[in-house]
Amino acid sequence: MDPALAPVIRAAQDSDGDGLAALIFGCWAEYPGCVIDARENPEFWQIATWSSDQGGRFWVAEDRGRIVASAGLLPTADRAGQELAKLYVAREARRQGLAGRLIAMVEALDPEDARLRFF
Repeated sequence: MDPALAPVIRAAQDSDGDGLAALIFGCWAEYPGCVIDARENPEFWQIATWSSDQGGRFWVAEDRGRIVASAGLLPTADRAGQELAKLYVAREARRQGLAGRLIAMVEALDPEDARLRFF
């Protein structure tokens, strides 16, 4: 892929809610019988505020105005480390290294932190 045409990774904004929800709902829809309820995930529409309030960060990858991937870094429940959260890549944006770029970016935030957890 031409780097000039690659999706741009940027900090998420609360205004990304509709695009983020469309991405995540689309990914879940690929699995028969799996349902995600928007009412149980209000953070989609306030993702920047939600992740910041938890002490984390969140990013989206945008391609021609459409959100095609996401990833967050949030403290674990016990606050002993951090974990990768909500890593999603739209079907049409897969197999281009986008998830790898997001993970590498998260890992680079604190390369000495051995407590970064991936599930």
